[in-house]
Amino acid sequence: SAARDFEAAFLRSGFILVVTFHHIDELLAHSDDAVRMRFAFLKTLPLVAWPQLNGSSTLPGGISDIMAAEIEAVMHEDTADAVRDRVARSIFTVGTGEEALTFFGRHWKALQPLFRARAEQDRDMVAVTRSAIAQGPDITVRDLKRARFGTPEAIAKRMTEMGAGLATEVRERGDRRIENPEALAASFVSRMNALASTLTGSVADHARQALALQHVDLDELGQDAKFTDLTKLGLFRQKLRGVAEENLPHILWDNIVERATLERLPYALLERGIQDYGQDLPERKGSEVYDRYLATLAFYADLTYVDRRTQEDLRRARQAVPELNRLLRRTEKVSGWSKVTADILSLDTSATP
Repeated sequence: SAARDFEAAFLRSGFILVVTFHHIDELLAHSDDAVRMRFAFLKTLPLVAWPQLNGSSTLPGGISDIMAAEIEAVMHEDTADAVRDRVARSIFTVGTGEEALTFFGRHWKALQPLFRARAEQDRDMVAVTRSAIAQGPDITVRDLKRARFGTPEAIAKRMTEMGAGLATEVRERGDRRIENPEALAASFVSRMNALASTLTGSVADHARQALALQHVDLDELGQDAKFTDLTKLGLFRQKLRGVAEENLPHILWDNIVERATLERLPYALLERGIQDYGQDLPERKGSEVYDRYLATLAFYADLTYVDRRTQEDLRRARQAVPELNRLLRRTEKVSGWSKVTADILSLDTSATP
């Protein structure tokens, strides 16, 4: 009854529900009956909005569309505020629920195994990338250039220790649904060994070649920069490259590197803010990937609902990064129907770009 009352109040409010690819992905993790019922309901909505680069499709998009739109916007704008406002004018496509969800409504059963497999990959990825080992040595570029390799025996011993340490960290801090931390750690160390076998020269040469694979130069942040800062920049550039190759072939990569900096892209500011100032909870869940993707909607939607953990991360990031406090719109943690109704009815969009 409360849900039906909310639906009626929402439709009268004049606001439009945003549906993304990530919502659909998470929906498919539920029981088949729940999936059918929820798709059927969403398809009855007279209007929904979904992020989509240049309105190029009727399929709901997600973080890659938002990232691509911001990269495209930064070719014309110099600040994160201007990028946000430019993207906000065009990122959402509006149509009926039927138009947005017909494809997934028809093919969700075939897609379900693929989505579930990717959820497993997300769990593994979060466990590894959030580990101490994956961050790399916490030394400056200057000290890295002075470093020397140990003996082959010492290197092999260090690799074994790293694998054992990663397995322990995944077992203690990783998503509880990871079934074999030892196998995950062994796979990561094996990939590191495979990469190392292709590199030649000194420690600095190895670092330079490894960073080049991430589109970063060892010296671009200066000699006093921490190597961990370079690896973070490398992860950022890898994401830029992937999104650009898929969605923006008309923009030169050199122009993207020059213009699409961490300070100018709203999504990058949010990602770094949560990464640097968010909570490091006892369990690093794979679901935090999509939670952070969905939080990016807060730059563009009038009201974004997130879980309790993400709301606390956003609070900390807003407090530590003034730009985020200015750029983000309203976020609330998931609550009951009456509270959601009150939140929507209290929205003031008079200043919305």
